[in-house]
Amino acid sequence: MSSEKFASVSDVDSGVIDKLKVLLESIAIDSSAKNNQGLYDFLQKGFGTQAVQAWSFYAQVNNLRDFGNSSKVLCKLLKVLNNTNVFHEFGDKLVNLILTSYIQVLYRGLSNPTIRVTKPILELMNEMINFNFHSHLESFISYFDFSIPGLGRLLMPSKNDISSNFDSENSSNRLKLRSTFLKFWIQLISNCPALLRKDLITDNNRFMSVWLKYMDKADDIETITMTLDLFESKILNEPIFKRTTKTKILNEFALGKIHSYYNSTNKELVKKTNDFFLAYACNPGSNVAFPDYSVWFDESPINASSNGVPVTVNQKEFNIHNKLLFNVLKSFKPWEDDMQSSTVIRILEHVPELVAPYCNMLATQGSHDPKMSSYWFGMTLLLGRIINLKIPEFMETIETNMVPKTSLVIENIIPSSITKSALTNSLQHESMLIKQLTTQLITFAFLKLEKILDLYDRKGWQSSKVVLSNAFYSHLPDLTIITSVLNQVYSTAKENKILSLSLTEILKHYSKFYPNFFNMKLSVDNIYSDVMKSNTFVGINLAILEGFLQFQEYSDSKIKWWSSTDDSNSLFTSLLKLASSKDCNTSVSHKIVALLDRLLHITIFFNKHPCSPIYALVNSLQVLSQTEDKHSLQKLWKLLDNTIARCVKTPYKYYDISQDYENISPFVIVLLQQWNFVEDKENSLILQKWLCIFLKYMVSLGESQIGIKKACETLSEGIKEEVRFVYLHFDNYDNHISVLIKDEWLLHSMLDSSFYSYALLSPIKKLNKIVRVPVDDFDAIGVIFKLKLLIDDNSIKVDKTYKNAVELLVLKLASYVDVSGKIDLINTSIILPMFDKLNEKEVSTISKQKGSYTLLTIIDNTMGIGLINTSFKDMLSDYLNRVISNLEKSDESRKQLENALISCMDTSSVTELTRENFNFSKDSALIFLNKLNRSTLNLDNNIFLHFMTFKDVEILENLIKFFQDSRIENFKDNLFLESVITSDIFCNILDAYMRSSYFSSQSILNILQKLETNEKLSISIAISISLIDCKELTAFKEKNIEYCISKFGSDSFCYSEDALKLFNASPLSLSKENITKIQNYLVSNYPNKYKAPTIEFMRLSNNWDSENVKLWLNKLVLYITKSVSEKSKLSEGFKLTLSQYQELLKVTPIWELVNNNFLNSQLEAFFNSAFVKDNFVLKTVLIILSSSGSKSVESGKFMQQILNNESITINTNSDEEEEASFLTVSVIYLLFKSDETANSTRFVQEKLLEQYNGTIDVKDEMILNILENIESKTSTSWTNYIYAWEFLDDLDEDSMELIGEIKMVTRQREGLVVTLKKDLVQKTIKSYCMERPEIPEIHNKSCVETWESFETSHKSSLRLKEKASIYNPMFLLLLIIQNEELVHQTTVEENTIFKFEVKKLFSSKLLQFIICALGDKNVNVSNIALSLIKGMLISLEDSLQFKEGIIFKILFKRIAYTFEMIKANTNEKIKMPAPLVWFVISYIVEILMMPLSPLHEKCYKWVLNGHYIRYTEIPLLQELMDPTTKTSDRSIDYEHYYKHLSWMLAILETSINTENDVNLLKGKGVFEWLMNTMSSSYLNSKLKSMILSIFFKVERINNGGSTLMTRYAALSTLEIARQNVSLNLASENKMLEKNSKNKIIMKKSLVLKENELNIEEVLQSFAILIDSQKRLATWVSNDHENLVKRIRK
Repeated sequence: MSSEKFASVSDVDSGVIDKLKVLLESIAIDSSAKNNQGLYDFLQKGFGTQAVQAWSFYAQVNNLRDFGNSSKVLCKLLKVLNNTNVFHEFGDKLVNLILTSYIQVLYRGLSNPTIRVTKPILELMNEMINFNFHSHLESFISYFDFSIPGLGRLLMPSKNDISSNFDSENSSNRLKLRSTFLKFWIQLISNCPALLRKDLITDNNRFMSVWLKYMDKADDIETITMTLDLFESKILNEPIFKRTTKTKILNEFALGKIHSYYNSTNKELVKKTNDFFLAYACNPGSNVAFPDYSVWFDESPINASSNGVPVTVNQKEFNIHNKLLFNVLKSFKPWEDDMQSSTVIRILEHVPELVAPYCNMLATQGSHDPKMSSYWFGMTLLLGRIINLKIPEFMETIETNMVPKTSLVIENIIPSSITKSALTNSLQHESMLIKQLTTQLITFAFLKLEKILDLYDRKGWQSSKVVLSNAFYSHLPDLTIITSVLNQVYSTAKENKILSLSLTEILKHYSKFYPNFFNMKLSVDNIYSDVMKSNTFVGINLAILEGFLQFQEYSDSKIKWWSSTDDSNSLFTSLLKLASSKDCNTSVSHKIVALLDRLLHITIFFNKHPCSPIYALVNSLQVLSQTEDKHSLQKLWKLLDNTIARCVKTPYKYYDISQDYENISPFVIVLLQQWNFVEDKENSLILQKWLCIFLKYMVSLGESQIGIKKACETLSEGIKEEVRFVYLHFDNYDNHISVLIKDEWLLHSMLDSSFYSYALLSPIKKLNKIVRVPVDDFDAIGVIFKLKLLIDDNSIKVDKTYKNAVELLVLKLASYVDVSGKIDLINTSIILPMFDKLNEKEVSTISKQKGSYTLLTIIDNTMGIGLINTSFKDMLSDYLNRVISNLEKSDESRKQLENALISCMDTSSVTELTRENFNFSKDSALIFLNKLNRSTLNLDNNIFLHFMTFKDVEILENLIKFFQDSRIENFKDNLFLESVITSDIFCNILDAYMRSSYFSSQSILNILQKLETNEKLSISIAISISLIDCKELTAFKEKNIEYCISKFGSDSFCYSEDALKLFNASPLSLSKENITKIQNYLVSNYPNKYKAPTIEFMRLSNNWDSENVKLWLNKLVLYITKSVSEKSKLSEGFKLTLSQYQELLKVTPIWELVNNNFLNSQLEAFFNSAFVKDNFVLKTVLIILSSSGSKSVESGKFMQQILNNESITINTNSDEEEEASFLTVSVIYLLFKSDETANSTRFVQEKLLEQYNGTIDVKDEMILNILENIESKTSTSWTNYIYAWEFLDDLDEDSMELIGEIKMVTRQREGLVVTLKKDLVQKTIKSYCMERPEIPEIHNKSCVETWESFETSHKSSLRLKEKASIYNPMFLLLLIIQNEELVHQTTVEENTIFKFEVKKLFSSKLLQFIICALGDKNVNVSNIALSLIKGMLISLEDSLQFKEGIIFKILFKRIAYTFEMIKANTNEKIKMPAPLVWFVISYIVEILMMPLSPLHEKCYKWVLNGHYIRYTEIPLLQELMDPTTKTSDRSIDYEHYYKHLSWMLAILETSINTENDVNLLKGKGVFEWLMNTMSSSYLNSKLKSMILSIFFKVERINNGGSTLMTRYAALSTLEIARQNVSLNLASENKMLEKNSKNKIIMKKSLVLKENELNIEEVLQSFAILIDSQKRLATWVSNDHENLVKRIRK
């Protein structure tokens, strides 16, 4: 195919259009390949160009008919070409031809007023922009002149068009042209890029204005729908359009036109219109609402300003941020239809600042006076929705002391159009519907007021609650109006219960919020009396009654709910009747219980119990719900009526009587007395049963069982003994259940419906399979009572069945309590009875065991879900001693309970127990000591001595810690020593005493004579006093040594090991003869010849002349080898042996005295065992290797073994394994150095590469050294085997956990894969460390020197541990060169050229790292970094690579020039900058690629300012220190000053590393500036913390701390700052006490506390520094000790 698609044609062939038309028609009829081929040939021969020329010719000669027809043909041609991919190239050429050469033809067509010409041209333009997926759209916009005069006229309809009813079928030519043009225009706007779209709309404003002006009158439904879709999807939903852009395009004029579509008869259009307004005002991401940080405040609590636009509505002024939306709201008519009403509410909900002005706007239409009109009903619906709007999220989250403006808040509660008179008139209106809707509005307002007052409580705005309540009260109708309406409704419409309920709700709220103003009188006949007189309660009656009972106590005419008549029961009884009926569901029953409970809450009828006694009444009555004996039930209701009536009339009479019956509830007393007046009670068995069931339930609630039985026997008559026994018998209850569940006793009927009954009536064996759960408080009380019954039942043993039942019951109980939160399970009223039961001496042992186990189970379950409360902990110390002492000491449950209770208690409470001489058991003593050791409290000496009497090793170990920490109160060493000499077990604690601050040599002297009979203690003391310079004690020691020597080796001497320890403690006290004698015995007959003390003695004697001793040494090596091979775990004793063996190896020429094969076998055993990760083993191996000659060790074999051992630990994040990791690498390092040539293998290289992390940790440094040596020995670099590179971006914790550990070098089948982590590169930049741990020096060193070298390296590694987890700069720089993605080489004319991908280096953070490395103290690192900079410079010289390349090239030139001048040493002004300068530059590099950063321009100017890097300048710091300097070319930028400051402080905080950095800061006056800045009141806490962190870091640099103190008065400055912070903190704490719920005050307090701690930490560091330098102590006049005291005050 030719590259030129259209041939050149000189003359116009008018027939070409006809030919093309025929071809297109044939394709339309049959789109076969044959017809397509014809079109292809037509275009291939260049006829397409001729067609365009013909089309142009018709336009030039004004042949309108052919011009219009040819336009249609071209339009159709583009459609056909667009449908087939093979034709796209022809179409592209055709469109480009028209745009570049024939654009004037389009203008001519558009300027022609004839529709047959203009419409085809518009259709052709539409096809041009749509062709090939809009690929020519931007070109069209570039070439086309939208300012031509003809375009605007296309949108102008005639007056006739807009004056008549629009008919799309018979629309005029003008309207058709407008419609066609709009479709083209919408297509153009929709498909162009967002920024271009914005310019297209704003630059062609005349189109938009004409379009919008007539859109509501001239456009058809299809066009309007397209228009709204365009506005919503391409303008409102465009993410890069700002709100101002959206509002500029869719202004108030446009919105008014769009709003008119709400009046359309087309429902789809109305919905589309509504969706548009929702998107415009509400939807996230598309709305144009500006944020408002005031809402209900006069001014913003965030910035204390009010930036809104003032708007006057209803003679009130409001400052709003969304005036446009407010004007939009004004155009809505929400009272006309629900859709507009819902939209208005959505807008108000999203923009809550508009609620108040909008409500006032509604008020301008008049108050909400009642009218039977659609307007009033619609407005009522709207106002109700406004009132029900939720509290704005801003108000829920803001924390401030400012108080909301009442006038704004009240509009959200009750809008201003709802006036008092309007509500009064509405309530008095004749229409019941209007009354009902009015009551709803008032109820809504009360509920909203309640929520807002709760908000005021939560936010600490209580001071304004009264003002708000009074403002609300002024809107309410008078109470007399409400009561009169209630009476009127009752008299005229009794059946209208809904209105009565609504009025009751208003009265209920009225009495709740305004009790002082609530004083109402009801007529004798009223709705409430009717409800109470009714025998049954339907749902609405119950709701009315509930509301009435809540406010009736404020009424003058209180209802007598306890009063009954001959014809009706009292309200109290009626409600009980309803709650207990079989038709009443659980929900209603619970409501009635709550209602009755509220009635009785201020009475003394019932005792206080964890569960309401009404439950007992209702549940006992439910037992009778199945009975058909109505006569008996009538007696029962009358009994309850009489009982409650007498309770009300003379409550205190019965309260006094209850004193004789163990204070049972007065209601029970009255009930039993009134029972005597029941007719025919002796024969009414069912009533007797009910009475006893109720009494049984009351016992379960906590009433006295004895009191109930006594009252039942003495106060009531006619109750059969059998009935009383069956229900009130609680002994051996489990066996008694078989009687209770018989049908005749009624309780079985409740088994399926009540968990309470199920728990109490199930024998213990069935409880193991219980699956049901408690559903209310009464069920929970049933479980508690069941547990008590199980404890008291002597027929039940503490066996597996009992324990399983208790655990299951407690688990279900704890689960219910945890979910419901209603019952405080760990409540003294529940728990204490169990304690008291345990405290009774007459209670059987088995009951005490069960009780202690039950309590233990309760505590375990409640501790697990956090239900242990302070009150329970407080009462423990009062009860614990008394209760536990009554339990049998042999009882295992006692021990467990004691331990559990002590575990619950606070440390201070347990300490109180010690003062009460609590009798601790051994286990509880251990728990107590562990708890106390975790605190800072002291242990009393008496308790200390008491705990010693347990003679328990674990307890004694805990007591030793109190000696070590000097935390024994009132320590009496004479009492302690008297206790010690009683047993050998106290040897260790005696030793701890003698090493402590409590030690007194005189006290020891006082007991020496008493020790003559205790050889072990005598020897132990002799060991401990070996280093004490005291004549008498020395004589005692020598006496013991002589005695031990005389006895040593004899069969009768039992303390050979102690004697050996004594010899080791005083080796100089032994003569050579004695040493030889002891040695001979040790190596021959001593049974523990290979234990630690023996090895220590042999080391200290250092006598290896004897062949027996040499033989012993060889056997020792074999013994250790055998033990390591056979043991599965290293015992503590064997570890001590290894420890002494290590010390022996350090001072003994082991490779000369021991067979080398033995030592190599030992090493082999170590390397092949799982103990190769044990520190003791690794230290032993390291010392053996350190003492060997290079030819003695089989290093090659051992290297293979250790690297193949899967147990080795090298890479670890665990602190516990860190030392093992270091020792492992040290062993590998020593093995390699033993024979570098033999160990330089590919296997060793690959194994070590897999363990290498590339950091500056000493382990990685040693591995890197080995790799370097292998490379030098083999002349082959491991980088040759690199197969792939990976660069991991920042990963979150979840991703890291999913991926697992990522090694730097991994081996795959294809080769090595090197992985770099971006987060570690960033950390390397941020925490660049100049100090590096040194590799241990082992060349020509003795064993001890080599070991010390490794120890020094390890200590250095630990000190730098936090800094060491960064990449090794040298390694990373060299690795960059090897990465072909970053640096690739090409050959040009036999020269190798390296091309650096600068942008990739930047995005990976490696460029910033390279700049940091320029300041490295290692010259080699600095030089390599410079070479990379020069390489990047050369690459940018050849090609800028990216837009910002030019500025990077300039920066690299400055850097390269600086180093060249330093090297030449020709200019004294150019010296090596401090590392800090390079770190700042590395951060500048980041800003250079961030054009939106406020610092971008500053950084850009700094790069251009000069041709070298000034060593005396910290980039971009000077303008912070002196922003007003006139000599500086930098512009003052106060707006971004603090952003700049934060950026600079963050750099200084992380980048100050060396003394040069400190000197630079000192020379530039930075420290003084920082101290001045810290005192600024404009500085936030984060920036202050940064400054303190800088001081903290400078303190730890050589001469940094002294510089701050002596030159900048840091001590006094920080002390003053601390004082100011402390004063502010005290002030905030006082405010917090007044308003503890204010989170913003709490946050300020915490921030100030943090700031105070930071300052104290810096001051404490200064104090330590002063204490270490005499010169500084003199400087501060030795005030540093006082400084510490002032800090700790």
